[in-house]
Amino acid sequence: MATFNLHEGGPEFSINRAGVVSTIVSSGIDPISVSLKVETSDRLGLGFDGSEYETFIKIDDFDGLLRAIVIAGRYSNRAGEIFEFTQAGTVITPQGSFPYSVGADHIPYRFDYAVDPQRHLFFKLIRHGCTIDLYALPDWQDGNGPIDGSGVKLWQSLRADGCHAPIEN
Repeated sequence: MATFNLHEGGPEFSINRAGVVSTIVSSGIDPISVSLKVETSDRLGLGFDGSEYETFIKIDDFDGLLRAIVIAGRYSNRAGEIFEFTQAGTVITPQGSFPYSVGADHIPYRFDYAVDPQRHLFFKLIRHGCTIDLYALPDWQDGNGPIDGSGVKLWQSLRADGCHAPIEN
């Protein structure tokens, strides 16, 4: 799929075993023709209706890459307790561990967030230099949470280990 189903619309395409490209009618643009160019085993050029190619890069683990960019690392709170967010998707806290994912779809929430899918907990993420503030909020999917992130409660304020930048208040 050319998009991550982020509700913006646009064509979806598939390539069958014979290499034939087909498009699926969508809510966004619906091209008359699709041009496909395989540049390398992990690069794909794609153009619609005679447009220039846009290059797409294969990412085997999108969620892991997103976690690495956004939050993966070791942190401590003001009490000195250690919290670790692994790139593989586990949060290790003094109270135990749980899986997490970083939100890539900003339709449900209008801010950066992480999710504990087992307990259906959502956390608003706000980064201030080396500090990440995590705010617990109700689950919007259950009809309880505000999509703008208001009315949330600070769960943890965490500072990245090894960071030498001044502490912001």
